[in-house]
Amino acid sequence: MSGQQIWNFILNELSENKNVILYSVVSYTKGSPGKTGFRMAVSETGNHNGSVGGGIMEFELIKNSRALFQSGKKINTIENLIHYKQKISSATDIPARESGLICSGSQIISVNLITVKDIHTVQKITKSFGKWNKIFLSTCSSGLKIGLSGNSENEKFTFRYSGIEKWQFTENTGLRDTVLIAGAGHVGVALYNILSTLDFNIILFDDRKGLKIDLNKFISSKIITRAFVEIGNYALMYNVKYAVIVTRNFESDKQALMQLLKKDLKYLGLMGTKAKIKKIFSEAVKEGGDKNLIRRVKAPVGIEINSKTPEEIAVSIAAEIIKTRNSSE
Repeated sequence: MSGQQIWNFILNELSENKNVILYSVVSYTKGSPGKTGFRMAVSETGNHNGSVGGGIMEFELIKNSRALFQSGKKINTIENLIHYKQKISSATDIPARESGLICSGSQIISVNLITVKDIHTVQKITKSFGKWNKIFLSTCSSGLKIGLSGNSENEKFTFRYSGIEKWQFTENTGLRDTVLIAGAGHVGVALYNILSTLDFNIILFDDRKGLKIDLNKFISSKIITRAFVEIGNYALMYNVKYAVIVTRNFESDKQALMQLLKKDLKYLGLMGTKAKIKKIFSEAVKEGGDKNLIRRVKAPVGIEINSKTPEEIAVSIAAEIIKTRNSSE
């Protein structure tokens, strides 16, 4: 689930004069389906967006939201949801209850009422995602806040707890991962649209100007049309950590590969047949490409699922990127 989607949903509801309750997972223990940073927004209308782990737990949270709206009270609270009748700890004064889920672990969630008075703050949040601006987005015991600086510049999420009346959960939006897709052909566009449902910034890079392509519009993305020999500069400019080469021909694949090989990437994938990839690698070495760096390239790109269509190939690539990202956390 893209973070921008949640905030766009909240903004749309506030624009219709409907208040929203935002649930955020601020911490969890092993086995919990809800992980830090998961969010779910529930509107007065009953509409909802996002997830904090699913199942009966979410069903109950959505149902309880009606009572919270009806109470008319200002809501900025926190609770510990314990899964499957585990022992409820009294180590802190955070209220704890059974979640109803049959799994292990637990998750602490914050519950914040966001009203039409917060609409300007929410507008700034949605704009920051669209422009890739870094903000420190906090839900806390006093409500919703944003700032341009924070205590933990190198941590995506921080949760500070000093008591039931003094806690804060902060997201550093500037630490969102960026995926660069080299090539706006069928596979590149399919991958772009799949990744749009996930929490990535996305750059779609191609050397053809005036391309007419059907893309999801609600995500944090940039479309760049420049020569592939320039792609390395943009990877550096936007701090790209994941890159996929799916251009339309051999030469542009090689150009993109030579530009991206020496960049500080967590993942670099190259699409093609084994014969094509072997030839690209051979020529890359002749042109000065480092053999050790070339060995790290995922080629053929994607997890093996016998994919055939562009959409299936895109699924396999997205799965490999997700696996890489989650393995490094």
